[in-house]
Amino acid sequence: MHAEGVADRGDQVAEVGSGQHQLGERLGKLLDVHDAIVRDTAARGGYQLLPDFCSDVGNAHHSMHLIPAVSVPEVQRVDQVVGSAASPALRALLDGPRTAGRVVHAGRQAVYADLGSRVVGVLARGAVHVPCAAQTALTDLPEVALGAPVVAGAGLLRVGPLTVAVTRLVRFAVAPLGPGAARRLRAVPADLSPARDQLPAGALDRLACGDPAAVPALVGRGDGLTPVGDDVLAGWLVATRAAGGDTGAVAEALADQLPRTTGLSAALLRHAADGEAIAPFRRALATGDADAVAVLLAVGHTSGAGMLLGAHLALSASITHEALEGSTR
Repeated sequence: MHAEGVADRGDQVAEVGSGQHQLGERLGKLLDVHDAIVRDTAARGGYQLLPDFCSDVGNAHHSMHLIPAVSVPEVQRVDQVVGSAASPALRALLDGPRTAGRVVHAGRQAVYADLGSRVVGVLARGAVHVPCAAQTALTDLPEVALGAPVVAGAGLLRVGPLTVAVTRLVRFAVAPLGPGAARRLRAVPADLSPARDQLPAGALDRLACGDPAAVPALVGRGDGLTPVGDDVLAGWLVATRAAGGDTGAVAEALADQLPRTTGLSAALLRHAADGEAIAPFRRALATGDADAVAVLLAVGHTSGAGMLLGAHLALSASITHEALEGSTR
């Protein structure tokens, strides 16, 4: 799992209504709120009502209190409103009650925010489109400070100077594997040592057998926003579901271990447990094509290799099952 890469055009589904009309309506709502704040600030004689953000990421309070306000001309304005592609679940979140949080990762290609119950992201067009993020057509995102406040609600996600509306829906669910897909993928030469060498061999052997005892030895293992142990688990979960296997025991063990890893990685593991993954992984899994595998391996430092290793572990059992079925015909 990696925070940056390209969305799959083939995964985009039809727009719901007119994107431009919808974006205009949502921007109008936001500007109405902005105007109301300005009027209320003047009426209160130099005070405005603002959310009380706590200092700890992931525990944002929604209580309100009076703080000294800036002068009316300095009230923060909406600098940029853009449309984006995102999952139906993320759009539903933005359409729900107002939720506040803080930025936990900031870059010019990807910004991620912790909203307490989940992590969401905003991506530039060159970033890997992960299931928990909205991807824009921007070449680079505006600069956003780590720890900056984020607000979701009224159909919008406000991150620093950027306000994002979901104007196109995309889906991340993996398709069931066709006949021979597992064998084709395993046959493609791939150097998985960058991922394998960082992880306990015993845990990988247990995961190949679907043993939930492998989970504690892999969750959070490795560096970065998405540790390589998590990438392997994600690949195993998605590939097992695609092959029609049972992920229940591993997914249940994983749910108890998620606090041990990063917020972003935990979010992506939840999506993986539901059979959702980035487009490069879905394409490699579906086609077993060498070019698709090469694209996947280029994701992140070890993220693509970790996910592919997880798929290999999951599909070894599927290949054995296919061989046994073939021998009885």
